[in-house]
Amino acid sequence: MTDINSIGRLMIGHFLSFIFTFGSATIIARLLGPEGRGELGAIMALPLTLPAIAGLGLWQSVTYYSVKHPNQVGNVLGTGLVLSLSWCTLICAIAVPIQYQILSNHSPEVQLAGVVFLIFVPINIIYAMPWHTFQGLKLFGIFSILRSTPEFAVLLTSIITLVIGLNVATDVSTGYLLMYVLVCMTSSWITYKKVVARSINFQITLAKRMLRYAIPTLLSTIPVILYQRLDQILIASWRPKEELGLYIIAVSWSSITPLIMGAFGTVLLPVLADKRAVEQMVSFERTLRWSLALTVGSSIFLAGLTPFVIPLFFGDEFAGAIKVALILVLANGLGAATAVLQDGFRGLGRPGVTTYSSTACLGVSVVGLSLFLVDYGYLGAAWVSLAAQSVGFIILLALFNATYPITLHGWLNNFYSDISLISKRFRVRGSL
Repeated sequence: MTDINSIGRLMIGHFLSFIFTFGSATIIARLLGPEGRGELGAIMALPLTLPAIAGLGLWQSVTYYSVKHPNQVGNVLGTGLVLSLSWCTLICAIAVPIQYQILSNHSPEVQLAGVVFLIFVPINIIYAMPWHTFQGLKLFGIFSILRSTPEFAVLLTSIITLVIGLNVATDVSTGYLLMYVLVCMTSSWITYKKVVARSINFQITLAKRMLRYAIPTLLSTIPVILYQRLDQILIASWRPKEELGLYIIAVSWSSITPLIMGAFGTVLLPVLADKRAVEQMVSFERTLRWSLALTVGSSIFLAGLTPFVIPLFFGDEFAGAIKVALILVLANGLGAATAVLQDGFRGLGRPGVTTYSSTACLGVSVVGLSLFLVDYGYLGAAWVSLAAQSVGFIILLALFNATYPITLHGWLNNFYSDISLISKRFRVRGSL
């Protein structure tokens, strides 16, 4: 029951993150239009991709070892920061010429803004790594609030740009960077100091153990983040700016399902890491079952709203994003379910298992985008995303079933048992 309560609180926090994201997307879309929104997306595409790679898989390692060693969370966090920031320096140096290449068909001002925005990568590591300490300590309320601060920072920047009348993508990207520092970095470290109050230290022995967990996680994360972002990076390089602007709006709307369903994975990883082996798969199966049910329901609901929401909020000039958004709603629904499976295997201490599905997804993305993006544009990219997410989900579901075989009839019986238990507890509370 505690797990259900934690998931419920996190879903509320994740929904607030979506509200912030959707609000800022609406303001910026109307302020910049499809072309300007495409320029802003091109500036941010690579930098938003890199933190997961530059983090060296240590995000999840910090969570895992904070569960295993709650009295050493300062050492865990300090070790994670030193390792990830060292690796980040190399990644950012390599990224500079790549960013220039991606933005080669854009103006010099946009190219410069894109390179400057690479500063986001170390900023993100510094403000987000402490979140995983709170996740490992199962302080999910604090985690949820801090998790929503980047979206709040973007919304605040969007409101300020609207008020002062900025309608240039390069100025908006600079505003984002400043607000990430002022809002996100400050809130993360003040909260850490007040709540955890442990000194930050680097330990070489701990670093070796954390890297043994982190490296397989990184190897599975690289394909994931590449197939999730490769479409936007290639659209920025190969297609007109307007197409990227429309595609990003479709992504913004369709992201509500993975954003809210992310609450399941957030709770699942530390909960499984803290359970005995005999209890782990039971919790894994229950969480997966409920996340799948809610994902199907929310995807159907979002698909029905899509033709009305996009022109209403973003304007008629973004109506071209409707077809793409319908496809991405389905793709991101599958992606949300896949993410729960990934976090479940990481919580079992088997982060390398997720490499199989993520590598297959990346392969489908690379081949599909090479074949269909040039001729079919952003619509082709959306279909490739759906195909990649489908392959990844099927592979991980098969691996789960191989570990914990269960029939559809068994799942339905478990649903009935859970609902009966929840209703019984509510009746008991009501009678008190």
